[in-house]
Order: sequence, then structure tokens, then C-alpha cells
Amino acid sequence: MGAIDAALKAARTALLSLLTLVSFINPWLGAIFSIVVIIVAWFIAGWSFRLMVFGSIFSWDFATLRRTRCAPEGTEHRAFTARKIEQTPIRSCGKLVKTASGAFEFQYRPWAIFPKRVVKLPGDGLAIGNGFIFPVMLHEAEGKETVLLDFPPRYSGNEAALAKCYGVPLRDVGLYRGMKAAWRWLKEFVSGRGQETTLEVEAA
Repeated sequence: MGAIDAALKAARTALLSLLTLVSFINPWLGAIFSIVVIIVAWFIAGWSFRLMVFGSIFSWDFATLRRTRCAPEGTEHRAFTARKIEQTPIRSCGKLVKTASGAFEFQYRPWAIFPKRVVKLPGDGLAIGNGFIFPVMLHEAEGKETVLLDFPPRYSGNEAALAKCYGVPLRDVGLYRGMKAAWRWLKEFVSGRGQETTLEVEAA
């Protein structure tokens, strides 16, 4: 991750240096270049914010060995969307909630400050999966298995307790499948492209 961070910082420095150089050569061309940078920044701001929150929580859990102090209880736990679900973008930070009626919901606040939004999740075919680095929530339908949510590393090693909290089965994802998921996540992290598949869920 250090190499990726260094590459991103180098790219940022190169871009700002180029912008300064162009402005010295031609102020009008520099202004146009600045507008282009602002527009691009506007479109990737949401993705960058979600990635920052995702990386911060994961890094903190790893650095503090939080999984050794985590004891899942209740029916509300921190999670991130593993793909776009309805209009909720990938890596949105929120909570997986099982309501009193037994329905599963993903609750989150856009930009962490806007009004809470609730996304209904399928009620059948859900399971907690033992991921390679962190647990996941799986959904199986028509013989196809889909990863809906990623749980932070704090829940690693506590998958059985997490599954018991939600009343869903625990499924062994397996080392090979976990490594594939980790590789897919790394590629998405570097490229900035999330899953293109949108999961459409009918409201309960």
C-alpha cells in the first residue's frame, strides 16, 4: 500500500507542477486547465471520500488489532457496500441492520452528514462468509453467489458470532476464493472502478 500511496502523491505533485508551468506560459490556458481539473475533481470527489473512509477504518482496525477486542453483539454492525446496490455506490460506509420484523437493511448517511438513507436487502439466501482478510455478507439466488457487503477487519475471527447475531448461516468462503476477492478489490482500489453490476432489490 505504501507504493500505491507514493505513486498517487507523485501523480498529484506532477499535476500541480504542470498546472503551475502552464499558467506561467499562458494565463488563459492555465485557467482552462484549472477548470478541467476542478471538473474532474468534482466527479471523483465522492469516490475519493468513500475510499478515504474505507481505507482509514481498515487501516485503524489492522494497526490496533481491533479484532482481538471485538465481540459482536446486537443486530447493527459496521459494513461497506461491496458493489452498487440500487443507487448506493460501492464502498459506502454504513450499518447492516436486522429490524424487529426480521428484515435486513443497510443504513448509511451520504458524505457522513446528510440524512440517513435505508436500502432494503434480500431476506432470503443471505450468509456470512469467511473472507480471506475480512468477513463478507453473501447472497445466493438462482445458483449465483454475490458479495453484498464487506465487514471491517475487526470482525475477522468473529464470523461465527456475527452470523449468530443476524441469524444467518456461516459459510466458508475458502482461501482461494478469498484471495481472488482480495485481488479483485486491489485492482478496483488501484483503477478506481467498482463493480458495474447493480443489484436491484424490491422494497419490502
